[in-house]
Amino acid sequence: MLGGRRAARFHYRGHTVDDTGPYCQVGAVVFVGAAAFGPSKVAWGLFGRIVLTWILTLPLAGLMAAVGPARCRSPRTQGPGRKSGAH
Repeated sequence: MLGGRRAARFHYRGHTVDDTGPYCQVGAVVFVGAAAFGPSKVAWGLFGRIVLTWILTLPLAGLMAAVGPARCRSPRTQGPGRKSGAH
């Protein structure tokens, strides 16, 4: 398990970013809760919303990354008398 957690870490501007922490923690809480108190005691609706946010994070981040620069290149931001792409 420790080797898997190391593989999920990467470095960004000198800082270590570990993206497996929340996934492991939520999964562990759900599993232990289901094992200790039974699956009927787990808040499956909340767990489903958490999983949905995990699934939607990357596509929405990609969409935002594509829309942001496109908005900066819109004709409204080019100024009067300037054409898009002209320097």
